[in-house]
Amino acid sequence: MAKIKKIAEKKMSDENHQLSPAKPEKNMYIIQICTIILIFVVFLGWRLELNKLTLFKENIEGGQDSDIEAYTRAVSLNPGDGAAYNNRGLAYYDKGRYDKAIADFTQAISLNPGDGAVYNNRGLAYLKKGSYDKAIADFTQAVDFNPKDNTAYSNRGLAYVKKGEYNNAIADYTQALCLNPKDDFTYYLRGFAYVKKGEYDNAVADYTQTISLNPKDDITYYNRGIAYMKKGEYDNAIADFTQAISLNRKFNFAYDSRGYSYYLKGEYEKAIADFIQAISLNSNDDVAYNNIAWLLASCPDDKHRNGGKAIGFAKKALELKPDDPENWDTLAMAYAEAGRFEDAVKTQKKAVDMLKKKNNEKKLSEYTAHLNSYKAKKPWREMPRNRNEQP
Repeated sequence: MAKIKKIAEKKMSDENHQLSPAKPEKNMYIIQICTIILIFVVFLGWRLELNKLTLFKENIEGGQDSDIEAYTRAVSLNPGDGAAYNNRGLAYYDKGRYDKAIADFTQAISLNPGDGAVYNNRGLAYLKKGSYDKAIADFTQAVDFNPKDNTAYSNRGLAYVKKGEYNNAIADYTQALCLNPKDDFTYYLRGFAYVKKGEYDNAVADYTQTISLNPKDDITYYNRGIAYMKKGEYDNAIADFTQAISLNRKFNFAYDSRGYSYYLKGEYEKAIADFIQAISLNSNDDVAYNNIAWLLASCPDDKHRNGGKAIGFAKKALELKPDDPENWDTLAMAYAEAGRFEDAVKTQKKAVDMLKKKNNEKKLSEYTAHLNSYKAKKPWREMPRNRNEQP
């Protein structure tokens, strides 16, 4: 069966959320450190005032060890300076050394337990480690210290999304938007949560609001396209995927999903062209290989089926992602189209066995139907969808 990238995860990363750098305390290094280091730290402190993690990363791109070394000197000279621990924690965070970042944020909190911003920072480090309950606890502390901190609400919402608690996430995103109604990214995140809940109208509304605030955001056009596709509004989906591509010509996921939308409309040549374009942009895109193999193996229109070519594309998808039962299912479909029913049965049994471990009864029923078809020496044909049927 064809696959689509349901949501572009690029903007779901917590790297788009805010860390809170601390300003070095006034006159912090005047006596202890030589003038050269003083100038460096003050300058770095000003740069950290930018406060956005996305901006912070631009300032220390590459995870310079010199930043960590500078703050380590500061800590050794003034062990009671919570700001230095916090800022070293930020430097560790940027290098992906989350345990050390957490240790520094924890020390900063012990020195200044009333600083909600540091709880926010530690929460993001826990989020990176997958410790979602600890992250939520820290974001809650940040909110308690500063109930008007929209960032902490938004970050906690992301932690709830990671746990699958979408109602809690939506509540936090809504509160964040009450505090800052111009925050396009939080509208985006709430839209993502609505998609996860299957509330596609609400998702479209939030993505539309995101676009009104940030009209050059290719990812949001893409995800709104996904929501439209889930609603069966394929023309709107295609328009959004096309806009995403116009903003980012190398956006292979958008070609994948636009191709699938064309397939759902019965425009098979356009679908094939988009899948091929996705592969040309990313030769490791197993989704595109799977999609084109699936179309060539099961297309309702005889002139677009080609079992031999389908086998080649399906094997490439399987080579790239052998642990995905959908790739096995598609290869079996391709074998059946080529008349190789013994291979189809053997391959489909593998897909069924893999799927049983995933407890997906609906798809298991579908895969079993495929298997029975191949046992009867009949290739599988996908029927065109009703225009209002959800993919």
